[in-house]
Amino acid sequence: IQNNQRYTATVINFDRKDFVDKAVISDEEVKAYFDLRNVPTATATGETTAETPPITAEPNTELQTAPQRGFDFVKFIPEKLADDATQETKAKSEVTFAKHVNKIYSELAVAGSDFAKISSDVAKMEGPFKAEVGKFAPFKQVEAPEALKKNEQLLNSLFSETLKKGAVSVPYFSEEEKNYYIFKFTEVVEPRPMTLEEAKPLILVALKAKKSNQMTSDAANAAKAKLQEAIDQKKSILDAASANNLNLVSIPPFSEDEKPSNNPDSDLILGAVRELAPGQLSRVVERSGGQGYFIAYVDKIEIFKDENKESNRRALEASAVLDERTNLFHAWLKRQSTASGSAREDSILNYPRM
Repeated sequence: IQNNQRYTATVINFDRKDFVDKAVISDEEVKAYFDLRNVPTATATGETTAETPPITAEPNTELQTAPQRGFDFVKFIPEKLADDATQETKAKSEVTFAKHVNKIYSELAVAGSDFAKISSDVAKMEGPFKAEVGKFAPFKQVEAPEALKKNEQLLNSLFSETLKKGAVSVPYFSEEEKNYYIFKFTEVVEPRPMTLEEAKPLILVALKAKKSNQMTSDAANAAKAKLQEAIDQKKSILDAASANNLNLVSIPPFSEDEKPSNNPDSDLILGAVRELAPGQLSRVVERSGGQGYFIAYVDKIEIFKDENKESNRRALEASAVLDERTNLFHAWLKRQSTASGSAREDSILNYPRM
């Protein structure tokens, strides 16, 4: 019954985004947040100096600048083919191009090789394939140059901890440009503690998220109290919601086995109504991903009715009768065979029955 009973329910959503602009953050709150997290590592663990009392807060890396990396690069440009080139010609050109890039890479990757000189020599080479040499000044991964910003996999590799300063990368293919790149990791700007002005935009986002979430929770709990009061007074949920300017969202009938379809909160809704009876409100439930909260109301609970119940029952009865007759016939046949002596026990002296 629990798996198949069908709930008819409505929910009232409280979206956090509706409260973000209402969350006012003062400069004092920003400063307090900054001071609490902008703690030197030594004092954050409880160690003290003559000037610094013990602090229990832990240093927060979110108030540090992002690391920056700079690279020298050589970009390999493929041969420009005629518009009417055959697929075979294109395929051969791609293979030859890849071999050309790998040959240069094998020279660049040798320990102690002069990346700048080899790259420059390659750029001067005559042939169907061209090369360009360049430099990317140190940049943050989230602020990558235009030529790289769409290649997430490449950026992850360039900012990987396994790529050490001075290392030469493997050739990377740019799907958008149809070019190959080889990079040399030349410069690094390590993270440093942010100043208050640098950290302020991040702090505002964090504090607004926290405060707006609390405001959303308070609004949901206040609404639940008013709804419950109205329900206790025998008012309908529709009238109660209307009186409090709340929007009811109907949920298509669902069960444990058939959760609300196309609803990201289906598991949460099911958990909220599981222990409720018709006419009851759920607790205030927090939605995933910081979206806000909701309250569910159960309109009714019905046992699932199978429209084919009678035909299925008749088919099951007919199958049972047929099975019974078949079993009786085999039992009768076995007794007759035994009585006539035609049945013998198998043994190593008898031929196997076919």
